[in-house]
Amino acid sequence: NASNEIDKLFKLANINQSRSITKKILSSFSKHGYKTLNLDNMLFSEYIYIAGIFGSEYAFINILKNKLLEKNYDLFIFTSPYSDDLTEAIYIPYTNTFIGINTDGKTEKKIDTVQLLNKNELDRNSEMLSDFDKRYSELLLYSKKEFQNASDYHFALEAIYTPAMNFEILNETTEKLIDDILYIIESSK
Repeated sequence: NASNEIDKLFKLANINQSRSITKKILSSFSKHGYKTLNLDNMLFSEYIYIAGIFGSEYAFINILKNKLLEKNYDLFIFTSPYSDDLTEAIYIPYTNTFIGINTDGKTEKKIDTVQLLNKNELDRNSEMLSDFDKRYSELLLYSKKEFQNASDYHFALEAIYTPAMNFEILNETTEKLIDDILYIIESSK
């Protein structure tokens, strides 16, 4: 049971904080594929890597996030580039701990959520799970190609309008707009 495992591993105490939640972005998905910020230069007291298969790592980190919120911890929650509903990392300022699924760089502790899965269920559904995994990979590859197509169209469009752009008039108009805004501000004093 993931909830019991979290209680054993983290020994969370109720703390008296405001329980603020700050959402951040740690990684992205683009024509270059999946990219994660390298955390090697970050000074955390502890780095914890959550490993798993078929989304078990996301389920685990979600249960952990909810337990931390129940105990009133302030959190930085890093959402997945695939869905804002998926949490891929948590930073706990109170303990200066970083816990993440897709962490490039150093990690000091690894929690393998595969150990928490029912082996019989995995074996019984292995063909279906493998099929889902294959389809997921195919969809990511398709998405990467579509990002590349969008990028190609963007640069083709830029190649058309950039030579036709009168940057001198753009700069003059921008300067006039700034002067008008500053005049309005000064006049209102």
